[in-house]
Amino acid sequence: MQKNCIYVIQYKEKDYPETLKNIEDFPIYIMIRGNIENLHSDNIGIVGARKASTYGKNISRKLAYNLAEKNINIVSGLALRN
Repeated sequence: MQKNCIYVIQYKEKDYPETLKNIEDFPIYIMIRGNIENLHSDNIGIVGARKASTYGKNISRKLAYNLAEKNINIVSGLALRN
């Protein structure tokens, strides 16, 4: 996984975001692809439908791209991708 820059971080590790620990039922571990330092930057989650329309998919891609261009991390719950 490291060759793809994918890391697993447990809640006890120093890189696990403190703000995430404030959630009542926080995840025991998280996976990150890319630069671990970005965990401590601005983040946003994009949530959508499992069977999104073509329009919804296109808008989501554009939104994610524009946010990433502004150095805002996109957080995913690992839903299925089409």
